[in-house]
Amino acid sequence: ESISTAYEYGTTHWGNCCYADIADGSTVSPALPSTVGLRISGVGNVPLPILGHQANKIKSMSTTNGGGPVFEIDADEIKIQNPQWETSLEKLVETVAYKLGVLPSYLSAELDKLLYVEKGGHIERGSDNEDVL
Repeated sequence: ESISTAYEYGTTHWGNCCYADIADGSTVSPALPSTVGLRISGVGNVPLPILGHQANKIKSMSTTNGGGPVFEIDADEIKIQNPQWETSLEKLVETVAYKLGVLPSYLSAELDKLLYVEKGGHIERGSDNEDVL
């Protein structure tokens, strides 16, 4: 696309390509809550990091994906129970949009599936969802 077409979707407040994020993992960007409140149908409440018995339940009800020990659960089986999660996610999407130089209305964050990757596993990037870049 041309720059003029890209600018049409952008803002007058061009981003800074995340220069304010710090290499040690800390950030000045809005952060998601440290407690997710993850609940998986058939497993129950799942703390992070995942406990062994819960990992076994997740594996037993999952389909495999990718190379190695990778298991996936569809989004309709997952609930995020932390009431702060959605608001924090919206703020993060707005920050990412700003840093990319686009209007927040052009971005969204939606749960598609949960991937559980064990040691030695890897995810094969595919084109199963054309809406995901």
